[in-house]
Amino acid sequence: MHANNSGNQDGWGVLDPDGRIDPHAPALIALGRSAEALRGLHARLLSADLTLLGGRTVATMSAHVAVFTVAERICGSLRFSAGAAMEPNGAVALVAASYDALLARWDGSVLSGGATRLVVDGTCRGALVVSGDGTHSVGDVDGISPLVQFRGPTDPGDRLAVGTSVGNFRAFSTGTASVVLALGRGRSRVRRVERWFDDLGTALG
Repeated sequence: MHANNSGNQDGWGVLDPDGRIDPHAPALIALGRSAEALRGLHARLLSADLTLLGGRTVATMSAHVAVFTVAERICGSLRFSAGAAMEPNGAVALVAASYDALLARWDGSVLSGGATRLVVDGTCRGALVVSGDGTHSVGDVDGISPLVQFRGPTDPGDRLAVGTSVGNFRAFSTGTASVVLALGRGRSRVRRVERWFDDLGTALG
């Protein structure tokens, strides 16, 4: 068992201690001039294979209207997501549209969105997210419950790796929320989870 803090100095600073993105955060709005930059950010924070189909902002007399669409490859199949938003500022509108497409269903939680993808594509057999809003579980969570205590007084970016008789587990804390993953077999699956944790740690800033 071990715990560590990633402490990345090049953080985007777009993720809050509850593991959520605020679509009006200044660090995120700074990316709003580029739909491709927003695609890349969401791909890393959600551990998702995303292809940008379109990102456009149109100025009207009173506001800016933005549309953001992506294709996502999961287990050999394609899924499509689209979002739209109207905001006074063009960059804010594009960010809000990307949020609508990829994060609104998770109430902004990249922990829930990313963990669900890792289970659906077979990287993990189960996942449990614990936050101030309660718990979100997906897949087989046998053996995860004893690790929920990791949610306690932890620092943003803290990690935990545990091997037990029922499997191997990885956990990550954003400060007031945490995700615990039951890993599938294979080193490639472990590496993918570690890369996701790296990206989450960077996003915390």
